[in-house]
Amino acid sequence: MKIEQATIYGFGKWVDYTIDFTENQFTCVYGENESGKSTLQNFILFMLFGYPPKKRNYYRPKTSGKMGGRLRISDPQVGIYTIERLDEVQKGAARCFLADGTECDETWLQERLRGMTKDIYQSIYSFSALDLQAFEEMKDEDLGEVLLGIGLTGSNNIYLIEKNLDQKLDALFKPNGKRPVINEQLNVLDQLQAELVSMEQNEGTYIEKQQDITMLKAEISELRKMGVREKDRLLLIEKQQNNESIIQDYHHDINQQATYPTTIKFPENGRERLQTLKESRLPIQSKYDVLKANLDRIVAKQEEMEQQIIANDLYEEMQALIQQKNEYEENKKLQSQLEKELAKQVAQIEAELDDLHIGLTRDELSTVTLPFHIEKIWNELKNNTEQLLLESEQSKQEKMTWEKQRDFIIEQIEEVEAHLLSEERINELNDIVRANKQADYLKKESENAAKKQAEWEHIQQRREENSKTMLIASLVFAILCAGLASMFTMPFLYNIMALSIIAGVAQWFWGKRSIQTMKELLQEKPVDNPVHPHHEQDVQEAERLLTLHTESKNSQSSLKNQLKALEIQMIQWNEKRNVLEQRERRINQQIESQHQTFPFLEKIEVTYWPEFYYSLKQLLAVVQNKQQIEKQMNELMVELTQYETRVTNHLKKHHQEHTNESVAVQFQMIVDLVTTHDESMRMLAESKQEVLENKAEQNDLIESMSIYEAEINKLYATSEVKTEDEFYEVSKMFYEKRDLEEKIAEKKAQLQSTFSSTVFEELIRNKPDQHQLALEKDQTLEIMDKNEAEIELKRNRLAAVQAELENMESSETHSNTIHQLAMEKEELNKLVREWTVLKTAKEMLKETQRNYRNKHLTKVIHKTIKYFKVITGEAYTDLVAPTSDEPFRVVSAEQIWYDVDELSKGTIDQLYICLRLAISEIMSEKHKLPFIMDDAFVHFDSKRMERMIDILQDISKNQQVILFTSRQEIIDSLAASQVTYLSDRTYITEKERSTF
Repeated sequence: MKIEQATIYGFGKWVDYTIDFTENQFTCVYGENESGKSTLQNFILFMLFGYPPKKRNYYRPKTSGKMGGRLRISDPQVGIYTIERLDEVQKGAARCFLADGTECDETWLQERLRGMTKDIYQSIYSFSALDLQAFEEMKDEDLGEVLLGIGLTGSNNIYLIEKNLDQKLDALFKPNGKRPVINEQLNVLDQLQAELVSMEQNEGTYIEKQQDITMLKAEISELRKMGVREKDRLLLIEKQQNNESIIQDYHHDINQQATYPTTIKFPENGRERLQTLKESRLPIQSKYDVLKANLDRIVAKQEEMEQQIIANDLYEEMQALIQQKNEYEENKKLQSQLEKELAKQVAQIEAELDDLHIGLTRDELSTVTLPFHIEKIWNELKNNTEQLLLESEQSKQEKMTWEKQRDFIIEQIEEVEAHLLSEERINELNDIVRANKQADYLKKESENAAKKQAEWEHIQQRREENSKTMLIASLVFAILCAGLASMFTMPFLYNIMALSIIAGVAQWFWGKRSIQTMKELLQEKPVDNPVHPHHEQDVQEAERLLTLHTESKNSQSSLKNQLKALEIQMIQWNEKRNVLEQRERRINQQIESQHQTFPFLEKIEVTYWPEFYYSLKQLLAVVQNKQQIEKQMNELMVELTQYETRVTNHLKKHHQEHTNESVAVQFQMIVDLVTTHDESMRMLAESKQEVLENKAEQNDLIESMSIYEAEINKLYATSEVKTEDEFYEVSKMFYEKRDLEEKIAEKKAQLQSTFSSTVFEELIRNKPDQHQLALEKDQTLEIMDKNEAEIELKRNRLAAVQAELENMESSETHSNTIHQLAMEKEELNKLVREWTVLKTAKEMLKETQRNYRNKHLTKVIHKTIKYFKVITGEAYTDLVAPTSDEPFRVVSAEQIWYDVDELSKGTIDQLYICLRLAISEIMSEKHKLPFIMDDAFVHFDSKRMERMIDILQDISKNQQVILFTSRQEIIDSLAASQVTYLSDRTYITEKERSTF
C-alpha cells in the first residue's frame, strides 16, 4: 500500500492544499517549526482511520467552512482508489472511489486495512520526537520492558484476561481446597451416594430382581432376532414367487442363445459405414470430370497473353522512372508547403514582437541568447518573491491571532480564580463529608451486630435442645442397663450405666459452658462518642462545591500552561520576522543583477519573468526555423530540375510524339505502359499456377477414390465375404444375436437388484420349484406364530417383575435421594464443563503467547541488531532481549556488556528507533502500510544520521517511508526529487476540486 497524494479541503491550518508522494517511495517533508508537519501527519491518520467528533472539531479550520479532504492510495490488489472524508457528510465516515467509478463505504476500507486501527498503526508504523521525550522519562529498570512492549498492542489485555481466568478457575476447583464450588459439590455427592447405598442394602431382593429383568430382556431380544431371520426367509420366498416370469424368461433366452454361432465376425457399424463410403465416393468422381474440362480451356488462354510482354531492359528503365515520379510529386508538394510556412514564420515573428512591447527589433532578436540555467534562476526569483509576500502576510495574521488568544486566556484565568474556595471553607466542607461517611459506617456495623445476635440466639436454642435430648437419652439408657443388670445378674452393665450417666451430664455441662462463653463474646459493646450525621442535602452540596473547586484548580493550571506556550510562540515569531527581512534584501540584490544582464527585463514585473522566458524562447525558435526553411527550399529546386531532365530524355528516345507534353503527362504515360505489362505478366503467372493446381487436384481425387475402394474391401474382408449381398446377410445374423444378449443382460440386472449375490447364483444354476416354495412358506409362517406367542409370555413376566421392583423403589426417601443425586451430578457436570472450557482457554492463551513470542521476537531482535550495528558503525555487535529480571543488554566491539541504562541518551534513542524499524518491517509482511516519522533524529550526530538515512532508503524499496523534519542537514543528504517543502503550497480551486 502506498499513499500517492493528499488533498486537504480544510484541516487545522491547512486549507485547499495538495501534497504529492507519487514520485518516490522515500519522501522527506521539510518545514520549519509551526509549519504544520504534525497537522499533516494527523490528516493522514484521519483519512485512514477517522476521528471522533470532539477531535474533528479540534482540527476544524478557522478560515474555511469545510473540514476534510481526500487521500489517493495505490494498492497492488485493487489498483488506485481514493478515500474521501468530510465532517459534515455521514458524520465523518469514509467514502472510497475505485478507478472504475465504483463507490465503497467504511467497511470496505477496514477490509483493505485488514483490521488495522489508529492505535495499532501509531504503535508500529508511526512515531515522533514526543515518543523519545516520554521514553527519556522512564525509570531505568523499566526501560527494557518499555522497548519490548512498543508495537505489541493488546499485551496488557492478554495479561488481564489470563489473571481473570486464574481467578475463575480457583473459584471453581482446587485440588486441596474445600471452599471452591466443585469441591463443595463433590462433598455433597459423596454424602448422597453414601445415603443411597445404605438404603439399597436394606432391600435384600432388589439386585436379584434387577438380574431377572436383565435376563428376561436378553431372552426377548434373542426371540426378536429369530423372528427377524424367519421374516427375511419369508420375504425371500415371496420375492422368488413374484419374479417367477423373469426367471423363466431368463432361462429361455439362455437356451435360445446357444443356437447361434459362438463368434460372428462383423465390423462395428458395418452397414452404416458401407453406405457412407459409397455416398462419399460419388461426388469425387463428378469433380474429377469437371477438372479435366477446365484444363483444356486454361491452356488456350495462355497463348493469347504471351503476345503482350515488353522487353526486360526497357521495362527496367521505365520502372526506375516511375519510382522517381513519387519523389518528384512529393518534392513539389513540399516546395509549396515550405513557401507557405516561410510566409507564416515571418508574419509570426513580426506579430509576437509587436505583442511583447519590449523595444526589440528582428535584428536585435537574432543577437539574444538565453543560457541553459536562466529559466531556473527566473523561476526561483518569482517563487521566492511570491513566497516572501505570502509569509509576510501570514506572519501578520499569526501575530494578531496570538495576541487575541493571549487576551482571552488572561480573562479566563481571572474568571476561574474568582470561583476558587478559601482554605477554611475547603476544610469545613471536608469535615462534613468525612462525618457523614463515618456515621454510615457505624450504622452498618450496628445492623450487622444485631443480625449476628439473632443468628446466635437461634443456634443457642438448637444447641440447648440437643444437649437436653442427649442427657435424657443417656439417663434412659442408664435405667435400661440397670433393669437388665438386675434381671439377668450382669454386673458389668452397672459400669455401663455409670458411664452413660457421666457422659450425658458432662456433654450437658460443656454445652451450657460453651453457650455462656459465646454470649460473653457476642455481647454488644456500646459505641463511644457516636457521630451525628449531617443532612443529606448539606453533604451533597459540600461534595458539589469540592468538585467545582478541583475543576477550577485544574482549569487554572491548564490555562497558565497555555499562556506560557503562547509566549514561547511569540519569541519564535520575532525570530521568523528577522529571517524574512534578510531574505527580502537578498532577493532584491538578485533582481538587480538580472536587470544589468537583460535590460529589457526592467519593463517586466518579476512575477511574469517565467512566462516571458517561455515567450522569448519560442520566438527565438521561430527565427531559427525560418532560416532552416529557406535553406531547404534552395535544395528542393535543384532536385526538381534533375527529375524533369531525365523524363524528357527518355521520351525523346522511345516515344518522340509525346515530347511536347508536360512533365506530369509524360510520367503518366510511362505508368500506363508499365501497368499493362504487369497485368499481362500477372495473368500469365496465374494461368500457369491454375494448370499446376488442376493437375494436382486431379491426382488427389484419384488417390481419394482409391482410398474409398480400399475401405470397402476391408469391410468385406472383416466379414469374410466377397459380395455386397453376402455382407448384408452376415449383418442380419450379427444384430439378432446382439439383441438377444442385451435382453439376457437386462433380466440379469433385474434379478441382481432384487436378490443377493448368493441367491442370484443359485437361481442361475437351478430354476426354483414353485410347489416347494409354497411348502417352505407355510412352514415359515407357522414358526413365526410360535415365536410371537413366546415373546408375549416373556413380556408379561417382565412386566410383573418390573412392577415388583417399582413397588420397592416407591419409598419417598429413596426416590428423593436418587432424584437429588441425579440433580447434583448434573450440576457437577455443568461445573466441570465450565472448568474445562476455562482451563482450555487458559492453555490456548498461553500457547498463543508462546507462538507470538517465538514467531516475532526472534525476527525483531535480529533486525534490530542489524540496524544498530550499521548506525553505530559496529561499535555494538550484539543485543540480548530483556527478561523478567534483566533489561536490554548490548555488547560492544570489545565484547563488553552494557545494560541499556548505561548508554548515552543518543545511543538509547538510536536503539529505540532500530527496534521500531524492526517491528514495522516484520509486521509489514502482512500489513504493507507506510512508515511515518516526525523529527525522530534529534540526538543523532552527522555520521549516524547519514547511516540512518541509508537504512531508510533501503527500507523504502519494499515499504513507503515518509519523514517529517525541520533539520537542514537531512534534506542536504537527499536527492531533490525526494524532498517536499511545505512552504511550496499548491492551492486548488473549487472548480478543480469538483473534478476529483
